[in-house]
Amino acid sequence: FHRVDEVDVARKLGPSWATIEFECYRENDLKKGVMRIYLQVPNLKTDFRTPHRRAEQAIASPTHLEIESLKKLQLMGSTVAPKLLAVHQDKQSDTGSVPGGYINYLV
Repeated sequence: FHRVDEVDVARKLGPSWATIEFECYRENDLKKGVMRIYLQVPNLKTDFRTPHRRAEQAIASPTHLEIESLKKLQLMGSTVAPKLLAVHQDKQSDTGSVPGGYINYLV
C-alpha cells in the first residue's frame, strides 16, 4: 500500500496504489503460484471526491518495478527468479476507485 498527497505528486512520488496477493495453482497440479494485483487508489484526502475528480489522478499504464524486473530476468533466462506466467495491464472502469486508473495483474 502506497499513498501520496498532492505535494508528493508534485514531487513525482505518485501515484497511490495498493496490492493484494493470492496463492493459486492449476487444477491437478501440486505446484503453487502467486497472483498479484496492483490497483491505483485515490491520493490521500481525495477518497470521497466525485468519480470525475478522482479520474483526474488516473495514470493509464504505469510500470511497477516488480513486473519489469521479472520480464527482464525471464528474457535473460534466469533460473532463480520466479517465472512470470502472465501479465495483464488494464484500466479501471468508470466505477473504479480511480476511474480510468490502472489495474495490473501478474501471475
